[in-house]
Amino acid sequence: MSLLLAAFALFSLPAGAAPLLRIVAIGDTGKALSTTCATDATTTSATTCAAQYLQLRAHLAALSPAPDLVLATGDLYYGAPATVASYRKGVSRFWGKWAGPAVLPMRGNHDRSDDVRAATQPKVADTLAAAFPLPAGSPWARVSCVDGTDDPAHLCYSGQRNGVCVVVGDSADVDDIRVPVFAADCDWKIAAQHHPPATSFEKKSELERVVGALAVRAPDVVLAGHAHHLEGLVAESASVRVGDSPARMLSVVSGSGSEARLPSAPVILADGTVANIGIDPEGGALTGLRPAYVYADHGYTILDVYPDHLLLRPIVLRDAGPKEEPCWRWDKAGQALTSASCSP
Repeated sequence: MSLLLAAFALFSLPAGAAPLLRIVAIGDTGKALSTTCATDATTTSATTCAAQYLQLRAHLAALSPAPDLVLATGDLYYGAPATVASYRKGVSRFWGKWAGPAVLPMRGNHDRSDDVRAATQPKVADTLAAAFPLPAGSPWARVSCVDGTDDPAHLCYSGQRNGVCVVVGDSADVDDIRVPVFAADCDWKIAAQHHPPATSFEKKSELERVVGALAVRAPDVVLAGHAHHLEGLVAESASVRVGDSPARMLSVVSGSGSEARLPSAPVILADGTVANIGIDPEGGALTGLRPAYVYADHGYTILDVYPDHLLLRPIVLRDAGPKEEPCWRWDKAGQALTSASCSP
């Protein structure tokens, strides 16, 4: 690991005004990956191997400037029904002995369901919290998912810095989504959970329920995993409203743990690009579902928060190693996701 860290020690993003908060989102990291990598010349699909997992983790650890906060967006374990001990081992496949910035983990559907033994499921939340202890004086803290309710089987966090409020909700069960309350004095409201409010790729039957659960908190942006790729798009629902207006939020999918990845070219529907990775531009019951970008790759997403806008930068893992892709800007007032310079 030390050699990999040294290899990426010089990696840094363009200099500029410091953001109010820098967040990294990376999820779906619990797979036991193959010891060998392979690319199919016919389909151009590829299998990500364990060595690339280490490569990606080292890249994240060497990111400069370092993130203030890392969000581990769920599905941190996949595999045979886990005991507490085997669950801990599965989480460590990617995270190992993490010594970087604070990590807020969250439960995904694979952190319960058939991947975790029934007797272990109530212990997953505490196990994850113990795996990622928060430093003394951290602005982030584990909180009750529902005010006034002590429920150790669910996992939620909340906190704020520089007017940027972050809450981590529990969506291991899409029919039982719990999102903590934001503080009253937030300039930005950022929610994180496993299930996204919008994705072009899969699981559309869940999306309206997710939007409905999040809409009561009216976040500006939701960072999620679940769909195994990197994507940015607007979630808007005519049937779910915040006051008199349709629910509308930025959905950033950073579900980075799919072992088999499809072609790595981005899909930019605004340019008329035709995708071969299952894009549905109609989006079922959601309106306005037009991805700005899609990368069918392992990777993670950097989110830099400024007073009037956000800058998103996908970091994708290719055969040659992690690669930073162009930035996308979300303006707070105009609520448009557009291609942009990576300088603030």
